[in-house]
Amino acid sequence: EAGEAAPLPKMLPRTKIAATILAPTGSEPGQYELRLVDGSGRVEFSQMLKGYMENYAVRAKVILDLRSVSRGYYSLEIRRVGEDWDPHPVEIR
Repeated sequence: EAGEAAPLPKMLPRTKIAATILAPTGSEPGQYELRLVDGSGRVEFSQMLKGYMENYAVRAKVILDLRSVSRGYYSLEIRRVGEDWDPHPVEIR
């Protein structure tokens, strides 16, 4: 049975980044958690975010300080507090 191909990781530089995170389609405004997880399941960092509705999408502004994160592959995960994590593969360069 054919499934979807795994998404390619997004490239992120090892620097400080001001970003706007888009929550998954159908998300509601409210408190969100964002975390960066390495390949062994260790959480490199986590932050609480406030999700707000803008142009029919829930967004959250965040400063990602990746300067101290080692180069490599990670999962950048977001969830509304109490819900399941939505993982996104990233490569820190």
